[in-house]
Amino acid sequence: MKISLKFKLAFVFLLSFVLSGQAFAYCGDGDVEELQGEQCDDGNFNDGDGCSSYCLLEDVDPPEVVFVSIVENAVGIPTNTASIQITFDEPVREDTVKSSNIFIEHMADPIDTSVELDNSGKKAILTINEDMLGEARHGIHVKAIADLQGNFMQDEYVQVFDTGPFIDEVAPTVTITPPSGEYFFTQNMEIKAYVGDYTGSDVFLDPEASVYYTLDGSTPTTNGLKFTEKFQLREDKTIKFMAVDEAGNQSQIYTANYTFDCPERNNAKEVEPFPSCLVLECVYGYKLKGNACVVTVEDADDIERNSVKAPLFSSSTQLTIATKPAIHITDEHNGEVRRPIKFVDPRKKSTLYFEKDTRITDADRKAFSGYIKPPISLFRKDFPINYGYTFKSIVSFKPDEGSNLSFDPAYKLVVPYTDAYDKDEGVTVFTFDEEKQAYRPYEIRQVDVDLENHEVTITSRASNIFFIAQNAENFNKTEFTDTVKHWARNYAEDLFRRGIVRGKKKGIYAPHDPLSRAEFTKIAINAINEEVEDLDDVKDTYFDDVSIYAWYVPYVNKAKELELINGYDDGTFRPDQPINRAEAIKILTTAFDINLKGMAWHSDTTRPYKDILDDQWYFKPMRFVIENGMLDGLRNDNDTDFFPDWFGPDQPITRGEMAKLAVKMLEFSENQE
Repeated sequence: MKISLKFKLAFVFLLSFVLSGQAFAYCGDGDVEELQGEQCDDGNFNDGDGCSSYCLLEDVDPPEVVFVSIVENAVGIPTNTASIQITFDEPVREDTVKSSNIFIEHMADPIDTSVELDNSGKKAILTINEDMLGEARHGIHVKAIADLQGNFMQDEYVQVFDTGPFIDEVAPTVTITPPSGEYFFTQNMEIKAYVGDYTGSDVFLDPEASVYYTLDGSTPTTNGLKFTEKFQLREDKTIKFMAVDEAGNQSQIYTANYTFDCPERNNAKEVEPFPSCLVLECVYGYKLKGNACVVTVEDADDIERNSVKAPLFSSSTQLTIATKPAIHITDEHNGEVRRPIKFVDPRKKSTLYFEKDTRITDADRKAFSGYIKPPISLFRKDFPINYGYTFKSIVSFKPDEGSNLSFDPAYKLVVPYTDAYDKDEGVTVFTFDEEKQAYRPYEIRQVDVDLENHEVTITSRASNIFFIAQNAENFNKTEFTDTVKHWARNYAEDLFRRGIVRGKKKGIYAPHDPLSRAEFTKIAINAINEEVEDLDDVKDTYFDDVSIYAWYVPYVNKAKELELINGYDDGTFRPDQPINRAEAIKILTTAFDINLKGMAWHSDTTRPYKDILDDQWYFKPMRFVIENGMLDGLRNDNDTDFFPDWFGPDQPITRGEMAKLAVKMLEFSENQE
């Protein structure tokens, strides 16, 4: 049988495409189709019909990733990398190239990126919009990408890499203390540079930054005055200042204005100008003593001798008391102030107003007798944290050695707040619930703010502690937006300002997330302020599953050396495994060297949780934590209510629970010093 030359040529043509990897099929179905500019009709082999008898098979293969500009398991990738190129083996649909399908993650936490397809249709450009974390593992994810025929990737493509040390491109923030304002005394000036925006704690000071300033209002330069130690300021000045960090990042130019004047001298008739501010003469009835006009008494601290007895007779004329340390309410008064009184504290300038026939009773509703003393100033450190506000004044009005009294009608307390306030911010007054250890905004209609005279008038029917506050922009700002309504908010903010945690990403703390054993170990080491080796200096590790290149190895090694951790019997540490509540408690009580001797429940009636038994390895540290209110029992899924009988020692500890435990442990340790 003879074979035509055309058949031979067609066979060779088909074979060449099969061998080249492009499969063709016979098209002789009688339909007219476009193929590479030619027409195929019935698929016959007659010469001259312009038909190529074979067509491409339908494309059913999904696209594949054939190239990524960062290689698999790459190390030392710069944290400020701008973009990554991802190339496919064929053109892909543009609508499937989006941030939900191509992205970067660090420990399941997405990095802020954007992605677009280039003109070839094969190359995706993944732009990284934020600096990546330093010395951390990241993953490039590609999924659900379709080619032009609509074939979608069935499997997710993942490629990992490790970043190198964090590359600093952020200019420092600079503060000056005290801030701009009018002052009455010589001020000790200090200028500090902080890393980035962190001015809330000296933990974030940048010791390598150089600070430059001028005292004449001119622009500072690196050739000018360099701040090295505190200097005194006692005359009107405009100070301009800036900083340059070790990486060469220069801050903005800051300006602070200062004026000086003599403070008001009570009962002074003539005062020398600033800076001497010497009292030359007192008004009638007062004597000059130590540059102050005072009433001469044998012992000014003797309340009984120097207090003034409240009038027993009734009158509508206000009595002003401005030179006595207390008002004496005797048994004869039967708990009543029978005349309006204006009681001025000449030192703190606070003023109490009592209306005529004010009745004062104690906690048992009995008529009060004793001494009414002016409010005293308290310090911020004596109270739990309340980030979001900065306190201008804290005053406690609890007469007679702190007893709680009631007043009917209400008294008025006028408190001047400090000069260091923001005229553009409103003033808020808080009280403090000692039982709940929480702040409560005072009823706004009972507060009158005089911004011109820097005074707040508080109306109250009970003795109390009052916090005069303003919104804060730096020191007390809320760092984590996802904890604003969470019970652990203040604890997370406190750890952040101590430099112990930095959150999952900027502004995000993730209080519900569990902690890995590696993450918690780092927090514990930071909490006790232990120094660790640089990652580059680590030569060995104590556990088989801890790589010397892992970001956490210096902390795990230090914890092992301090005998805070032992690992498992198989020689592993299991760094990525969630740490449970019992393990976390044991590590922290060991880290803070807590004395756990004598820990035992007295009886079943004193045992607060059913799942904590005396014979367990974690019993003593857990008993200590529970009795000191450092950690609560298990919460429900909404994180609002507790399961009353269960503590959950084997349950993973959340980041919110860890924050409370760590802060309470720090506070306990600080109180022991």
